Amino acid sequence: MLDLRHPLPLENIAFIIDGPLAIYGQPAKLHAYILRYLHQLRDKGFIYFGVIKSGRLKDHFTILEERLKQQGINIPYNSFMLVNDEYRFKYIQRRPKQNKYFGIEVLYGQDFLFYSDKGKKYVISLPYPVPEKNESAFEKYIFNHNTYGTLPIVLDLLNRISIDLYEDAVLPIALAHKFASISLNPGIKILEIFTKNYIQQQ
Repeated sequence: MLDLRHPLPLENIAFIIDGPLAIYGQPAKLHAYILRYLHQLRDKGFIYFGVIKSGRLKDHFTILEERLKQQGINIPYNSFMLVNDEYRFKYIQRRPKQNKYFGIEVLYGQDFLFYSDKGKKYVISLPYPVPEKNESAFEKYIFNHNTYGTLPIVLDLLNRISIDLYEDAVLPIALAHKFASISLNPGIKILEIFTKNYIQQQ
């Protein structure tokens, strides 16, 4: 656990989450504590963001690029868009019946679309620039891209660490998958041996 009184030199470290900044299921309420903690680190050069490689927003970005190209319009390189709820509920999905804001019970980050310097499409999530979520926070800060101080650094970093393994691949996540995953054949044998040994011990 980081000590806020004597924090580590975080300005040279970036933490990249493989997926959205969200906590789902039973532990979902923990997202509020994570948000509050990340907000305490906002002025310490702490870089923390998620890369979302699939889902409705990613599909929408792909379709959007195709439709624009059909009209002779190219998305400018190094351009980004904050996906606010007005846009999301108009073009991507229906507004939820119970909650006014998207992901209010699980999310601690805001989604952005980023078209890189090489024309790669990234969907990223940055921590909300507030310690807690309420209506005022959404209207004044969360849906205002100018309140995300690390955004320029994150976009520049994505340009630097992107690789061609797949469209939105970034080197740290690709390496993590390579060294943490278990290949199919040895993986099955290892699990079989582990299961048999466990059953025999019971």
